[in-house]
Amino acid sequence: MLTREITKHLVVVLTYSSIFVGCGGGGGGGGGGRDGGSEPCIANCIRDGLSPRFCESFCRGTPPERGTSDGPARVIAADLNNDGIMDLATENRGFDNGISVLIGNGDWSFQPEQRIPINGFVGNLHPGDVNSDGITDLVATIDPTEAIDQLTEFLILLGSGEGGFCQRAFEAGGEPWSLRVIDLNDDNFLDIAASGLVAENEISIFLGNGDGTFQARQTYEAGENPVFLQMTDVSEDGALDILIANLVRDSSDQISVLLGKGDGSFGPPQPVFFVGPELTFASSGHLNDDGRIDLVIGASSRENFINRFEDVSVLFGDSTDLFTVVETFRFRGEGRAVKIADLNHDKFGDLLVINGTEFLRVFLGHGDGTFLGRRDRDGFLDGDGKYFFKVGYPSESFEVADLNADDFLDVMITTSGFNNNYVLILTGTGDGRFQQNSAGTFWQRRYSVGGTYRSGPKTPVTSCVE
Repeated sequence: MLTREITKHLVVVLTYSSIFVGCGGGGGGGGGGRDGGSEPCIANCIRDGLSPRFCESFCRGTPPERGTSDGPARVIAADLNNDGIMDLATENRGFDNGISVLIGNGDWSFQPEQRIPINGFVGNLHPGDVNSDGITDLVATIDPTEAIDQLTEFLILLGSGEGGFCQRAFEAGGEPWSLRVIDLNDDNFLDIAASGLVAENEISIFLGNGDGTFQARQTYEAGENPVFLQMTDVSEDGALDILIANLVRDSSDQISVLLGKGDGSFGPPQPVFFVGPELTFASSGHLNDDGRIDLVIGASSRENFINRFEDVSVLFGDSTDLFTVVETFRFRGEGRAVKIADLNHDKFGDLLVINGTEFLRVFLGHGDGTFLGRRDRDGFLDGDGKYFFKVGYPSESFEVADLNADDFLDVMITTSGFNNNYVLILTGTGDGRFQQNSAGTFWQRRYSVGGTYRSGPKTPVTSCVE
């Protein structure tokens, strides 16, 4: 029985090891999912009956009984010291590995890692000004113990404007699968939305007071195993809605929407697209220039015993039906981490894909739901070889942002493994490509980040003064 369970979840890791991401282009309150490549894996592991802590650790490669895994699980880009230059922060794997901050120099380079020590497992790292002082803060979840199924806290790191932080925490009530920081009720104060805190079928909303504190939880029915995709005005009524992916036990996974009422409350979930039993990624962004949010959704299939491929559906935002399928195609490999961003300045979203190999793939969009590349005799879109970028390390997750204010989007890729715990910087050239280095790979800078046995200087964090 144990062998069968472990085998099943090894398959789950291969199938669901992708992410749900927001619009490409940087670190706003609603963008980005948890870029550890783990949300669908975690939710599907939980729905198959294992504990949230086991699933969190297993899907992210950290055995819960060890808590000593190396490397960054997720990277975000934001101005953390109020100098107008993008900095980086990483959520590190393992117990007591904390958060790493790399202060930017404005030229794609960064100062050495400063480690913020956190006593516990850190997850769901997001930037945002939660106390309305014009300085970027960090919000994350923290499990303060190494025990299974313990309550989780929200960790609020209020920025000083010089790259430092003070710490505040309050009880979350459970272990969220995903989290967003965004203004949901149009009062100019950032709020927190989390899925999976108390029940597997609910979204929890914590409205912000604008001073770094939050009101009591409000919960809303969200369907089975909801994982956040994006907060956006799908219905074009001026109120933010919640797009989610439902990972449904013994049935078809689906994309649903909870229509917002403008006051931070939401209606019941409405299915907008049925995916199939093996949803691997769902990315939102702008694929054409009509201003509506579009979706690219992948479902994993198997070409043979070894090779997998993605069945991809492209959905355009529609004022009548919310979303309409405009194109379907396949590509070989898996979509572990997928984002939509306009890399070549043609106002059409492009598709960026990493799948755990040493390559970043870019599919340039045409604005009609199709992407650059030819289809082979088996119907697979092979892209264009000029847009396959070798990075030299197995890729874990990535973020997209303009790091040096040249109006070209750059890519930050995390890698993790024995002596390979890095953030790699790929510098964009504005045409969908990246600068190549002398070794023939495409990262221009490499920064050591995370790791239990190799640690950067510690940045002390004190409790915030009330």
